[in-house]
Amino acid sequence: MADPMSYSLKAFCEDLQDRLDWLAKEVDRMETENEQLKRENKTLREETTLARLFRDLSSEEGPALLPERMPATARQLYDLLPAVISFDEFFNLAGERGIAYDQAKDFLLVLLREDLLAQTGRSLRKQEQIPFANRRPGQG
Repeated sequence: MADPMSYSLKAFCEDLQDRLDWLAKEVDRMETENEQLKRENKTLREETTLARLFRDLSSEEGPALLPERMPATARQLYDLLPAVISFDEFFNLAGERGIAYDQAKDFLLVLLREDLLAQTGRSLRKQEQIPFANRRPGQG
């Protein structure tokens, strides 16, 4: 005859194992959900940055402190850019060069206004240089 104590211990262990299995599955589900939320958060941050940039571009006054001519630092940053770059990579590269976020944002606006960069989806793409683009009408 089986000892009743060993049966209840066996049932307890099985129940505990079931609960641990459920808990492990729940942890996996939450990790997956957390990664998805991180991706969504990154996308939302990129879209917010894009919305702010377009709002600044479309405002009558333009962004604060936007220079009339493209600063040399903006041109130097542009020269460092690959053909296609994400917004995060743009701001990271600017940060690596010691350019503050707000200044990098102003530079990005200048580069967009000067048609040196174009926004395509969540990326920035360098535009082909147009010959004589800096000349005014009537200049040879």
